[in-house]
Amino acid sequence: VDGSEARAILFLAHNGPTGLGSGRADIWGCDFRKEEGDFGDPDLAEAIAHARASGKQVLAVVAGHMHRRLRGGGRRAWNERLDGTLYINAAEVPRVRRGASATGPDDTTRHHVELVLLASDEVSFRDRWV
Repeated sequence: VDGSEARAILFLAHNGPTGLGSGRADIWGCDFRKEEGDFGDPDLAEAIAHARASGKQVLAVVAGHMHRRLRGGGRRAWNERLDGTLYINAAEVPRVRRGASATGPDDTTRHHVELVLLASDEVSFRDRWV
């Protein structure tokens, strides 16, 4: 963060930050423990806070680790906007679809997340299967 000359930044990480919920269906909530909990990364949360305190605009945080499909059924929240930052959980599993779950019996598609940085320092996003 301190080495970047950019005013607006993105974070790409393995796991998202703490602080976005502790329920099993929250964006980085724990779905594999009975007591649930926040399974985000405290170091990443600290880096985001440091960036903001340094005058940086954090446009987006893209991470994964916690699968969108929940253990025991259901789906977790996979995107959230908070304090001007877009948070994306890109962990779609399976990431590769073959056959009937793709576009045809012999086709294969792969999951991606498309981010578009707009001139207004906003970020648009969508899931893409290509």
